[in-house]
Amino acid sequence: MHVVVTGGTGLIGSHLVDRLRARDDEVTVVSRDPTGGDQIGWDPDDPGSLVLPDTTDAVVHLAGAPIVGERWDENRKQAIRSSRVQGTQRVVEAVEAHGDIQHVVSGSAVGYYGDRGEEPLDEHAEPGEDFMAQVTQVWEAEARRLEGHEAVDVDPARIRTGTVLAEESGALPEMLNPFGFVKPFHWGMGGRLGDGQQWFAWIHVEDEVRAILHVLDEGLSGPFNLVAPGVVRNEQFTEALGEALGRPTPFPVPEFALRLMVGEVAEVLTASQRVRSDRLQETGFSFRYPHIRPALADLLGEEDAVPEERDREPEAALA
Repeated sequence: MHVVVTGGTGLIGSHLVDRLRARDDEVTVVSRDPTGGDQIGWDPDDPGSLVLPDTTDAVVHLAGAPIVGERWDENRKQAIRSSRVQGTQRVVEAVEAHGDIQHVVSGSAVGYYGDRGEEPLDEHAEPGEDFMAQVTQVWEAEARRLEGHEAVDVDPARIRTGTVLAEESGALPEMLNPFGFVKPFHWGMGGRLGDGQQWFAWIHVEDEVRAILHVLDEGLSGPFNLVAPGVVRNEQFTEALGEALGRPTPFPVPEFALRLMVGEVAEVLTASQRVRSDRLQETGFSFRYPHIRPALADLLGEEDAVPEERDREPEAALA
């Protein structure tokens, strides 16, 4: 299979590209600055700039500007929105122009649901109303232009991903080392965010990639929540992270202090999203890391600090 991947140099994309190539699929990475024969160029702001190779069988669209890492001003929020919406427009145009694509998997996020407190959220749940929920709805709407298309026989899958945990980049290193040389969790100075009761929808990067491949290989369509079954509250996640590092986590970060530090991004960090992955599991997918403690042990290399899963109570999964 020949798969074209946007965002192929990012956290999820790079892992996906490696896995596809390891199983002998042909991969073409879409880049603003292509550097080799296995890359093609595009400009998400330029209509028609993405042209898929003739032999393309499938497209996995993962490109988008990072949500956290910078304070949100109007320019940053516009970059977050346009990178997702206009990037998806370019992908849809390219698929339409090609005309013979077997499958499209388009990135999305659990931000679609907004801050929902204790409400269990499956793929049938209504969208939220905050900034990220609005962005994600428009983002998905662009991908859905391919549904029932007269000239293109492909219904896209929309993967609503939770916080992806990986060792080398993304959310986990940001939590462990948020201010460069300052490492509060390593120093025993970490703690929950706010009251810690918000639900935290996460997924191990290994399961994220395996889930994408499952959706791709099975030709699945429609929305899928890519989150581990063992969704936990922020307080539980913080305790598990401290256990994996062998450090206490006694210092909570009040919500007002978090807002002072990161601005409006605090709304994303304290949002409660009790997301279910039932639909993915109903298609036969099985998670390797359904619970947070074994996932963190694998990623942080502190296996001796974490008891075996069978020796402890199951994590808080959704009933």
